[in-house]
Amino acid sequence: MTKLNKTEARQGSWGKPVLYVLVAGLVLAGIGAITLEAFDADEVTADIGGEGPAQ
Repeated sequence: MTKLNKTEARQGSWGKPVLYVLVAGLVLAGIGAITLEAFDADEVTADIGGEGPAQ
């Protein structure tokens, strides 16, 4: 049995699987943000700050 000191025993390995999960999460978050921005062209909110309705 290999003996490890306390610091080595507590350290988790990062490795490539963790990196893949982090990158995939960022990519999915970016795709979601782009998708929401594409469908955000609402006519009601686009007129905020305009001159108001014609009477």
